Amino acid sequence: MTEKARAIKRAFVIEEEKSLSSEESIVWLDEDTLNQYKLIIDQYTTISLDYVSSTSGEKLKIKIYAKIKLDRNIIAKQAKISKYLYEEFMNRIVKAFPNDNVNISDQQLLVFISGQVNREDALVANELKLIFHSVEKLDNSPIIDTILSNRTLVKDLVLMNSDRFKLCYQSNLFYTFNILELKFRFRFVGFNSSEELTIFKINNTTKFNIQRHQEQQQECGTTIEHDDSLQDISFEKLVKKITNNPDIPIYHDVIAELIYYILNERSHILITGEGGVGKTFLVNYTLEKLSELVKQTHFEKIFISATDMFQSGLGESENALKSLLLSAPRIDGKEMKKEIIKLVVIDDIDNMLTSDSRYESGRIDRSLISELVHFFDIQALQNRKSNMKTIIIGITSNVDRIDGSLIRVNRLEKEIEMKVPSPNQRLSILRYLMKKFDLNESDGNIKSCQLDTQGFVWADFVKLQSLLDIEKMEIGKLNFDSLKKSISRTKPKTYYQEKPSEDSELTDNFSENLAGIDKIIDQVKLSVIYPFLRYDKYVDIGVQVPKGMLIYGPNGVGKSTLAMCIARECKANFISVQCPDILSKVVGESSRAIKQLFVTARNCAPCILFFDQFDSIARSRNDESGGSSSDKMLSTLLIEMDGVHQHYKKTSLADDEMAQNDNIFILAATNRIDLLDSAVLRPGRIDQHIYLPLPDEESRIEILLLKTNGMPIKDSENCIDEMAKRTSGFSGADLDNLCREAAILCLRENMQNEFIEKSHFEKALQSITKIKPNLN
Repeated sequence: MTEKARAIKRAFVIEEEKSLSSEESIVWLDEDTLNQYKLIIDQYTTISLDYVSSTSGEKLKIKIYAKIKLDRNIIAKQAKISKYLYEEFMNRIVKAFPNDNVNISDQQLLVFISGQVNREDALVANELKLIFHSVEKLDNSPIIDTILSNRTLVKDLVLMNSDRFKLCYQSNLFYTFNILELKFRFRFVGFNSSEELTIFKINNTTKFNIQRHQEQQQECGTTIEHDDSLQDISFEKLVKKITNNPDIPIYHDVIAELIYYILNERSHILITGEGGVGKTFLVNYTLEKLSELVKQTHFEKIFISATDMFQSGLGESENALKSLLLSAPRIDGKEMKKEIIKLVVIDDIDNMLTSDSRYESGRIDRSLISELVHFFDIQALQNRKSNMKTIIIGITSNVDRIDGSLIRVNRLEKEIEMKVPSPNQRLSILRYLMKKFDLNESDGNIKSCQLDTQGFVWADFVKLQSLLDIEKMEIGKLNFDSLKKSISRTKPKTYYQEKPSEDSELTDNFSENLAGIDKIIDQVKLSVIYPFLRYDKYVDIGVQVPKGMLIYGPNGVGKSTLAMCIARECKANFISVQCPDILSKVVGESSRAIKQLFVTARNCAPCILFFDQFDSIARSRNDESGGSSSDKMLSTLLIEMDGVHQHYKKTSLADDEMAQNDNIFILAATNRIDLLDSAVLRPGRIDQHIYLPLPDEESRIEILLLKTNGMPIKDSENCIDEMAKRTSGFSGADLDNLCREAAILCLRENMQNEFIEKSHFEKALQSITKIKPNLN
């Protein structure tokens, strides 16, 4: 070995290098330092550490050889140390001082050029002991047993790697090799005539001796015992401790399911649900509590966003994901004997695992999917009793975007769905808020607040609480009106519902928007509205309420307006769909859109799903203008309609008993009922069929009175009666247009006019009749 007198004494930046060019231990130095000391790159030098125990005060001096590499991106007077070297320092300190809380400072590491070694100067090891330390801990797998028993295969691969990269090795350091797409990690110990070598190289004459890590532990007289029990307390008590938090009044079943999959199943998990339901918050809270309560397990938690994985360079995204999944956890000496569970939480995981052509962002998506699939397959071989396990928890609001190859056994096999809060869950949250702000339930009707919060998700209730906090700071003591006011100011994140006005309880939405159809409104109330508001009455007499309603009739008679009024009266989540928007030229897209609509409706049930221009997607299969794609779309619609099951539950609310019908009600409108397929209209799917005809004279008078309410009309009674007689065949939309056109003609004639006269209506009627020549 050659010796040099000078030494570099300088601080290191301790970090894990994520783009290793090879798998050996390497130190990266900046260009200025290498030029100053005129070093030859790829030679070995000494890294020294003087460590003083924080408990006993004893000193430990560690020297490790490592190869010098140049990194032109490092700024002057800085350096990087590879993760393998950092792990080796930690392992040696923990072994010597197991009771210390090890923390290596930057100033403790020194590089000594005096220990520089050329490969030609290193001795050839007569014997090489390879102690198996697989990163994946595949110690008891049959595949691993087969590979390790094939000494010739391992020797050939190690020699090939050594010759290719011109390597020499240091005893008791880790080296990694890829064997049959599996990543093996060995600790090398070189001998020459039974004398352990510090730096050595190997050739064909070297004798290979392969051992397992457990055998080496027994030779050293130490063993690590693994206890199958993960916690000192039972699973039920653990769940109770975590969910017994007044700030988490709902989703206790989701927390219990998540804990079970982590501790008992060791499964990778996919958390799904609408945006804002609290997926990320709930995962963070559960993992923090697990770390506090489960003392016999070390949890290493890593939270990242999927977009953080995307890098600009070729292959950098895959390397970043690989380093994230395979990086070793950092633990101190006190936790060496604990079971280790590494939890990698990836938010918006669908952004990096999409395979849909609609969302495809390039080759990088497939590369990340392949990398993750490879990781899952390797993990599947891992023994469940292994001392370390990596669990991936993916969070997404759009599970359909995720590649199907990832949602299967031994991959993202456990799916937990977080739904929009149900009526009972909203009730629990409201009671929590009332208790927090010292509001007495007897001061108001909490049931009305529950109905007003239809469609609210976790994020909406967080916003509601913030509004109450602000109002409390402004006025001091809150009352029930403050809660109602804050609810009305909170716009639901999902915004499925048709928001009622603030005084909706004092008004009738039907009388404000519709006229001349009183009998039809009464029928609608019995079929749709009362089942939502007073379902207990229907249960008491054993009546099965309709599952759907079809409103049909000529254009402009108020079909869509009637549907909007139904939603406002029910105070239900309301999803309105223009059916022509569902149609797509891409095969399968229309069926997928229908399926997604019903998924959304189920997530925010109870819900009214309104299809306008229903004949666009439910056209009869006997119609020759259709095709195979239309038939598939109709079949999807029928399947989804059959899947709309009703779930009934009762809950006690103070002295009143309230029954909740947690279901989806399908509301459809069309002006061509003759085009609809008979299978859609049968009982059990769309039970009620309501015909809205063109208004008769009496109905036209009521409509004109409604539309002219607030208009200054001269001799209004005679004018409206005359117009009602002369507008036979007019729809409600035509009458609305008539009134609006008469008002415009009045202003056009003279901006100083104070009243709308009969002549203005006659002129407006003449202009509309020219457009509709078939009307008298």
